[in-house]
Amino acid sequence: MTTITMDSVESSQIEAVGYAAESQTLAIQFKAKGTAPGSLYHYSNFSPADWEVLRAAESIGATVVDDTALSLDEIFVSHVID
Repeated sequence: MTTITMDSVESSQIEAVGYAAESQTLAIQFKAKGTAPGSLYHYSNFSPADWEVLRAAESIGATVVDDTALSLDEIFVSHVID
């Protein structure tokens, strides 16, 4: 299994993002609510070009929520932790 290094981001909705180029897997950890860690989601078939779009976005949270920028619903793999 590939380990994905997570990078903290400035966002009101997202705690960290990471990308594994060899498996084209995007990881997004959302902000925690209460004392539990935030939910972690993995998305497969996420292209390097889309990763660059996400990393360069003025607002990563808005880019993730706006499904016209990235088609995350089409590539969702798993809800890793809650």
